[in-house]
Amino acid sequence: MDILLILLAVLCIVVVGGVVYFRTANTYQAEGVKLRKEIDALMVENRRLKHELGVMTSRYEGIKVEQEKQRERELERIMPDADTTGLEYTDIMAELLRSKAVTVKDIEKVNGYKKNTNSDIPAEELLVVLDVIRQETLERAKQAAARRAGG
Repeated sequence: MDILLILLAVLCIVVVGGVVYFRTANTYQAEGVKLRKEIDALMVENRRLKHELGVMTSRYEGIKVEQEKQRERELERIMPDADTTGLEYTDIMAELLRSKAVTVKDIEKVNGYKKNTNSDIPAEELLVVLDVIRQETLERAKQAAARRAGG
C-alpha cells in the first residue's frame, strides 16, 4: 500500500508539473507572438519614416535650389547690368545692395580679396575690414535681412 501511495504522489506531482509547464510554455509562446507582431509593426513604421525622410530631404534640396535661384533673380533685379557670376551672395549682401551701401564692384573687390588670401571671413564682414562700409551699416543690413527672412 505504501508503494501505491508513493506512485500516486509521484503521478500527481508529474501531472501538476506538466500542467504548470504547458501553461507557462503557452504563456511564453503567446508573449513571443505578441512581441513578433510589435516588431513587425515597428519595421513597417521604420520603413514609412525612412520614406518620409527621403521625401522631406528631396523637398529640402528643392527648396535650397529654388532659394538660390531666387537670390540670383533678386541680384539680377537689383543690378541688372552687372556681371554677377561667381560672386559670394547672401541675404545680407542683397540688403547692402538694396540700400546702395555697396556696389557690385565692391562685392567683386571683396571676392577677389577672399580668393587671393583664402580668407574664411564672410564677404559681408570683409566689407567692413576693407573699409567699404562701417560696422553699423553692416548691422543694419543684418537686421533688415533677418526681418525679410522672418516675415
